[in-house]
Amino acid sequence: MPNRGSVWHQKSVMSTKIKVSALTTTRADYGLLRWVLRALSESSCFSLDLLVGGAHLADAQGHSLAEIEADGFDIAALLPAAPDQDTAARAVAFAAETAVALSAALDRIRPDWLVVLGDRFEILAPVQAAVLHRVPVCHLCGGDITEGAIDDGFRHAISKLAHMHCPTTQLAAQRLRAMGEPEDRIFVTGSPGLDGLRLVPEITHGELCRELALDGKSKLICVTFHPETLSEQNPADQIAAVLGALDEPPACNAEIVFTGANIDPGGQAIMQAIERYVGSHGNTRLRRSLGQSMYFGLLRHADVVVGNSSSGLYEAPSFGVPTVNIGDRQKGRIRAESVIDCACQSREIGTAIQKALLRGRRMVANPYGDGFAGRRITEALQHMSRRTRSDVLRKTFSPLAPGR
Repeated sequence: MPNRGSVWHQKSVMSTKIKVSALTTTRADYGLLRWVLRALSESSCFSLDLLVGGAHLADAQGHSLAEIEADGFDIAALLPAAPDQDTAARAVAFAAETAVALSAALDRIRPDWLVVLGDRFEILAPVQAAVLHRVPVCHLCGGDITEGAIDDGFRHAISKLAHMHCPTTQLAAQRLRAMGEPEDRIFVTGSPGLDGLRLVPEITHGELCRELALDGKSKLICVTFHPETLSEQNPADQIAAVLGALDEPPACNAEIVFTGANIDPGGQAIMQAIERYVGSHGNTRLRRSLGQSMYFGLLRHADVVVGNSSSGLYEAPSFGVPTVNIGDRQKGRIRAESVIDCACQSREIGTAIQKALLRGRRMVANPYGDGFAGRRITEALQHMSRRTRSDVLRKTFSPLAPGR
């Protein structure tokens, strides 16, 4: 691929649009990317191509491609769907297949940037492909810590391969500096997931109850639980501890809405247990993929969020709803005052739920930003695009000065 540094320079002079490709593979990353994509598509400086694969194309994960299509974004390429089996061997093959498919898409589209978010194993392999294609990578939400999941290592690996960073907090930015990432490539933007609080139409309590077939008279609990992939406790035992807590007061007297587990190894075991539980408990509902509008409606009207999803730390505090954060999957992330941590044991989970319900809904400061991340990320990309491609690709290691 020829050096296109001069073309980059001409873009700022000739007002030629900067070509950005963005990759999404799960409803979780799309929920955050959505507002960045909107900001990019509304800017006169950018053209946007969306690369979609993974859980978005899997029926078992709710087939969330329909939500992306409804948002009206141009989908430039469909990548491999998430596998039916959630074994380590199949995950490795899926990551490789995604990298090969993305390589072909990059060869055809020839973007100026690839935008990726987070920490998924199926994101790391495509980023390697982008580096080999000499396509600069913009990494969102790097520098976070999630010590209880294999995602932690994938996130840091992506950061080292990336050419610019849009972390959510100053602490995350400091970690990137400690990894040797140059200061002039780090732009603290906040979490793009919070942009939706301003932009998603509010769903009333009545609308939520009609959509999810709830009676609306009891306490409402939202449960999102994923495999804790570095735990000695297997996923079946992890979800058994959660369900055991939900069988006891006060949770057993509430209405409970489950959302789907992700495609990490062990996710199928969790979903099978949830399906059996929902089948025998009339106070429960399961929606594998709610879509962001309905999910935000659930957070807006729930009395407590239970599980180990990052949304319990990222978005839930902005709704004032308390979070019961189970286990170590999110260990290391900054927490708002509304987050209650507990071990993955039924008794501790039950105690934490009781504490959360007693606490009640109460507005707190959210450490992840103010809801304008999409605009800041767009501005950061425009700023970095003033540099030549050769300059952007030649990233130097920048050790911290003594005492920093």
